[in-house]
Amino acid sequence: MIDIPATLDPDSGIALRYAVTPPHDGDPLWSSAVELHPVEGFEGIVGSPAAAGSAGAGGAADAGAARAGGPASAGTATATAPDTAGPGTDVCDLPLSARFAGASGASRVDALLRGAGEAVERRALHPSAAHPARFGAAAGLAATTLYAHHPDHALSHPDAETAALSWYEARDLDTGVPVLVPADLVDWPARRADLFDPSPSGAAAGASHETALAAAMIEVTERDALTVAWGRLLRLPTYVPSPADTGLSAMWRRARAEGLDPVLARIPTAVPGLWCMTGFLIDPEGPGALAAVGMKASTRPAEAAAKAFQEAWQVRAALRALRGQGETGRVAPIVTEHDRLSHMLTRPAYDSVRDWVAGFREPDPLPAPSPARDLGAEEIRRALTADGAGLLAVDLTPRLPSAVAAMGWHVVKVLAPGYQSLRMDETHRWSWHLPRLASAPERTGCAAGLDDPREAAPHPLP
Repeated sequence: MIDIPATLDPDSGIALRYAVTPPHDGDPLWSSAVELHPVEGFEGIVGSPAAAGSAGAGGAADAGAARAGGPASAGTATATAPDTAGPGTDVCDLPLSARFAGASGASRVDALLRGAGEAVERRALHPSAAHPARFGAAAGLAATTLYAHHPDHALSHPDAETAALSWYEARDLDTGVPVLVPADLVDWPARRADLFDPSPSGAAAGASHETALAAAMIEVTERDALTVAWGRLLRLPTYVPSPADTGLSAMWRRARAEGLDPVLARIPTAVPGLWCMTGFLIDPEGPGALAAVGMKASTRPAEAAAKAFQEAWQVRAALRALRGQGETGRVAPIVTEHDRLSHMLTRPAYDSVRDWVAGFREPDPLPAPSPARDLGAEEIRRALTADGAGLLAVDLTPRLPSAVAAMGWHVVKVLAPGYQSLRMDETHRWSWHLPRLASAPERTGCAAGLDDPREAAPHPLP
């Protein structure tokens, strides 16, 4: 049976320490912050020239940990890896999201539960001797690789197909056949940021393999939906809370009372019954104005909406914490997590979100809360497969410390080579899945405001 305090106990091998902080200073949510056990044997990230000197700080959850007064406090620096990559290469700092996890929630229990799940997930993304990789170039492996199995993906630079890489065995979720995938699409931190655009997205922890797999598939659905909608500036349908939904209505009123403009939009997906909701909290126009974005998908519209707003509050608190630490924001090439957060403090970032939202459809009332069942992994798999996702799954449970696995925790990483992945490094032009973006208006029924996604502003999802 899963035991949250035992999961986060330092002896479990997941966390070194953790903290939980109640709502304060304009932040209506509880927050948790978890410092993970170190990444074993990590020697640095080989990056592009644009990555040199990058701050390499963490994402929204990690900045949320900073405001919690926990492990990622304002004085915490990034861990700089030694330069072992050889002459002529650039080694970036270790991302804080590989060192810390964190989450926000409506209650202490909610924040701690979500933070523990994210900590287990992030720990399982660390490379591990318990999950050995194969090494070599794709052509010499005598096995089916991603490049032969799904050649039309946008998950790596074209040179990766002939490079000597580390590989893990994944399973095709449609046929069950094994497929070797580059380790740099699985591990976080990853080694080869020059050939890949690695991120922790697509991994999920759960109390069973099926629940972890379902959550991971929903996450790749969310990331595809948001990145495509942003890249084409889709004119999304919007909603206001149902009067019967007192919880969401209270959150809406709280935003308005603080002078914010709350906006709730739905991004259509291929999964029947799934509400992929995006929440926006937008300051009035003026110096230092912020626009924060969060998202969540669920079969329960009101639940998805509330959690999307929770994530937007979390991002807003992270941005305010950075500004409180003296960060003023800068418009520069976005390579790291910190680059994106810094960009989001700027006026161009605010304008890009505000202008997109201004083109959305007029709002309808959100369906009132009602009983709804969760979607099973098989239902989600069928829908995404029919939509061309090309799902591949890697079971990361063997990487977990034995005591944590014995409680019942499972972790799965899902890759969707037929979908658009969340872009971390905006300098990688090859990471746009252009056919996927081209079909967006027809698939979603939403008109597009931008023809070429390569002309889009940096997306606002840290």
